[in-house]
Amino acid sequence: MTTPPDPSAWKPRGRAALETELAGYSPASVTVRVVDALLKVLPNAPALPAYATLDAAGAVVFPGLPDGVVERAAELADGDVIGAALTVAKSIDTGDTGLTIVSGVRTALAMFLGSGAGEATLAQQRTDAALKAFGLAFLVTKLIPRPPAERLQFLRELPAGRELLLYYAAIEIALPFHAELVAAGEKPFVTPLVESQSRSIAGKLLGVIGRQGMADANETLAGLLSTMDEMARFVLPHTQALADNVRSALPSMIASRTTELPTLVAAGADALPCYRY
Repeated sequence: MTTPPDPSAWKPRGRAALETELAGYSPASVTVRVVDALLKVLPNAPALPAYATLDAAGAVVFPGLPDGVVERAAELADGDVIGAALTVAKSIDTGDTGLTIVSGVRTALAMFLGSGAGEATLAQQRTDAALKAFGLAFLVTKLIPRPPAERLQFLRELPAGRELLLYYAAIEIALPFHAELVAAGEKPFVTPLVESQSRSIAGKLLGVIGRQGMADANETLAGLLSTMDEMARFVLPHTQALADNVRSALPSMIASRTTELPTLVAAGADALPCYRY
């Protein structure tokens, strides 16, 4: 006798998975409040519109779209690319599926505020920043099927794309590496940081995105890192205001200046789905 399928084991796919993910980010969620707090501090940062469906996204981001564009987007969402992108974004956020990522918003704040940021913490942050950069390069390549230079220009023009760049520059670079970024001046900082970690993280990445995924990421990586260097310098003068505003958006029990970094990591406090958002 065949065992009937368990309804609770069903998971949405394609467009349904994408819209289920979008619907999880209400204005009251911590993720949305943290991103909004970050954007409000930075000059000319785009307002990130709220939408939970492809139809709403088309209407808000690209008003006046010709008929059939949303339908075509829905067809693309039902392909394998969106599922792979969501999986990689989840890996960047939570460090599952083989990636050992422990840093994020709260550790960035703790490091900037001087709470427990020893050499081991700095080393882990460098590794995590490099892993996330490779993951983002993979996402940009897969989700924007254009020549590399056009991909990055299009990314910067999209509200969600510019938010993604600013978030990485602020949370992964400018807050945790504030002193080093100041010392670097106009010299590249993100590019050599990621390049210094590339050999040690290669094995971790292969297990998540495979050899073709690595090739896809490398198509975009150099240009993305150069863009991240530019964004980090843009964010740098605003780090104190960023820290204060983002901290105000976090639950009080884990936003305190006295919360030590090892405590945050042990509590899994950095598993905010900011990159999926």
